[in-house]
Amino acid sequence: MDNIIHPYRITRSLQLTPAVRQRAIQLAEKIGIGDKLKRYANDLSQGEKQRVAICRALLPGPKLVFADEATGNLDPRNKGRILDLLFDNVEEHGTTLL
Repeated sequence: MDNIIHPYRITRSLQLTPAVRQRAIQLAEKIGIGDKLKRYANDLSQGEKQRVAICRALLPGPKLVFADEATGNLDPRNKGRILDLLFDNVEEHGTTLL
């Protein structure tokens, strides 16, 4: 969880609110790491770390996402989850996805 909300701790223009924390949880659950939110990064697999990074990137609701090999190290099931999440984000927030 701390890794997902990290941008809110280092960027003054982002305000960490209960709604942001709830969105972080929802993103993590959507891509299958909701049960790992209390773990340290060293206790996660490479694929789980990659999914944490995707949650962290999407949390602030960016208008542009560069997804270079976003699913490169993931198994087919998780690859589908990530693609669904990215495309849902495009529809919900008007994000441009490259």
